[in-house]
Amino acid sequence: MLIAFGVSFQFPLLLVFLELVGAVDDITLRRWRRGMIFGIAVFTAVITPSQDPFTFAFMAVPMWLSYECVVVYARIHGKRRRRRAAEDPINALADDETSPIDV
Repeated sequence: MLIAFGVSFQFPLLLVFLELVGAVDDITLRRWRRGMIFGIAVFTAVITPSQDPFTFAFMAVPMWLSYECVVVYARIHGKRRRRRAAEDPINALADDETSPIDV
């Protein structure tokens, strides 16, 4: 049971890592919300050994809340990333345009 809870709470760390490297963004995470909630419920139902609803709830609810926290974090970080990209003059250049080099 300890291993099941430990592995399940590594899930938000994986999502934050994927967001930091740019593999997923806040829009993708919000679009996947229904599927992730369903996946969390299925994962929790399979991984918990007992059939009582309390163990299921004690694992599923924190996983769902941590997913929502990751979505909020991704939204804040995504806004910062998009604002920085918009302010960068290099991003305004076309693909075939040369960038200015400061000597």
